[in-house]
Amino acid sequence: MTSKKITLVNGCYVTKFKVFPSNWRTGGKELLLKDWIISYYFHDPKQDIELFNSGKRIRVKGMNEFKTLTQRREATGIIIDSIKHSLTIENYNPISDSYMTCDSKLSVIDEDTSIIELLKYALSLRQVSKEYRQEMITLIDRVEISLIILGYQFMNITEFSRKHVKAVLRDQQMRNKISNKRYNKYKSMLSSLFKELIEEEIIEYNPTSNIKKLTEQKNVREVLTDDDRKLVYSHLKENYYTFWRFMMIYFSSGARIKELLRMRVSDVDLNKLEFKVYVLKGGQNKEVIKPINKNELYLWKELINEQNTDRIVVNSSFFIFSSNLQKGEKQIRREQITRRWKTHVKDKLGVTADFASLTHLYADTVASELDLKHAQKLRSHTTDRMMKKHYAINESQRQLERLKNIDIRFVVE
Repeated sequence: MTSKKITLVNGCYVTKFKVFPSNWRTGGKELLLKDWIISYYFHDPKQDIELFNSGKRIRVKGMNEFKTLTQRREATGIIIDSIKHSLTIENYNPISDSYMTCDSKLSVIDEDTSIIELLKYALSLRQVSKEYRQEMITLIDRVEISLIILGYQFMNITEFSRKHVKAVLRDQQMRNKISNKRYNKYKSMLSSLFKELIEEEIIEYNPTSNIKKLTEQKNVREVLTDDDRKLVYSHLKENYYTFWRFMMIYFSSGARIKELLRMRVSDVDLNKLEFKVYVLKGGQNKEVIKPINKNELYLWKELINEQNTDRIVVNSSFFIFSSNLQKGEKQIRREQITRRWKTHVKDKLGVTADFASLTHLYADTVASELDLKHAQKLRSHTTDRMMKKHYAINESQRQLERLKNIDIRFVVE
């Protein structure tokens, strides 16, 4: 199916491009005796309808300076691509002779909209974290380059199929040297965007469906040894107390670093030994209740209150962890935690495990002393697949040990 028009921003669109002579691709040398013309109609709902009732006809003749058929044909193709890029990517308006900014109230999103604009539109519909949104933006920027390189940039979304998605992903493998893991993540991210377009009834099927995942290299998560834990504990408590306190709270919280940094005083209930975080991952955007472990309760009290009492005396809108990892008005970034860990632990103590491994270590201990379901609850996972794969790092060995010692007999004597 060939689109009869290209939808642009602010309700504008252009008709199909026509070239005179119509047989410019196949005709003989006699075509050089004629003036070649590229023409199309540009429609802008803001312009005078009486003047441009059928749109303004735009005519381009720049290819006629070339005197051989091969050169003129190549020039014609290049000019058409250049015009399309100017209209669809740069938002050029030939009626006003200006570059438009997007007015969302006038923009019409449908199957004739460019693939990149549709992906951007789909992203605007998703409720995701700031970091994940930036990752999506990077992906879309990279996909746009691949579409141009592969000649897909003006393809109608209804023609964009599984083979085209695979070609884009393979181009990313060659161009940006992405790993198998990144390949799978890009596929997953694109799938989520196409699902939004299905929901909006712009497309009927997801072109990422049935694209096989690539095999990823599985690395065992490195965690702190018992000796490392003692060393880090004493070093941070003695020299960097507020970071030590953050580490202790994070260790047993079951929350992600970003979730703790978004948490406010009003999210904590010391009497119930609970706090709430907002999960923004895997399409989720929901409030989740987490437990405060009794061993760290005194640190929560110390952090929230001016003194070690149960009475909260600060602004409830303050972030729990702000400047210097104390409560305050300003939210800090995740990088401040990982940077502290590298500077004070990795560089000074020679520890190689990452800060995030602490929560893996705690979840694995919970799975060992209670069961996998409790560890799953702590981490707010909807299934135990992620727990088995990433957090309960010794669960496989524990299962083997249980099977070795289970008392099931052929006969009971």
